[in-house]
Amino acid sequence: MSQPERTCAGCVRRRPQSSLVRLAVGADGALLIGARGGRGAYVCPDRACAERVRATRALPRRLRAEIALPDDFEDLVVAAGLEGRKPGRW
Repeated sequence: MSQPERTCAGCVRRRPQSSLVRLAVGADGALLIGARGGRGAYVCPDRACAERVRATRALPRRLRAEIALPDDFEDLVVAAGLEGRKPGRW
């Protein structure tokens, strides 16, 4: 059985869903990293893709919500990829 693929919001490459970090917006407007449910976007767990997401403002468009990225967004994405994408709220 093939694995579902998703598109990275940074590099716009299709990759297996399990190799990407899922980002979403919580009901309170907080950024959720690795969480399930609701409208989500995916990003490769590397600094270059996370930096591109910030520079192009791709995340607010994909999530259809105004969201302020935390100052350490790139570090959080990389850490989520290393830790197996454990859900968290920022």
